Amino acid sequence: MSIFEFDEELYKKSIREEGYEEGFEKGIEKGRAENQAIINSQKAEIEQLKKLLNKEH
Repeated sequence: MSIFEFDEELYKKSIREEGYEEGFEKGIEKGRAENQAIINSQKAEIEQLKKLLNKEH
């Protein structure tokens, strides 16, 4: 095999792996952002409940 020969299967495999890695990383980022949004929402709810409790006492 010459160093100038093109291995199409190897090329396709590397492209798939790159796509998988990129998609996986984007999925992790999206999951973190969604979790942070949930945490922020829960913190806001807790603060509202604290205010309500303080008004009652």
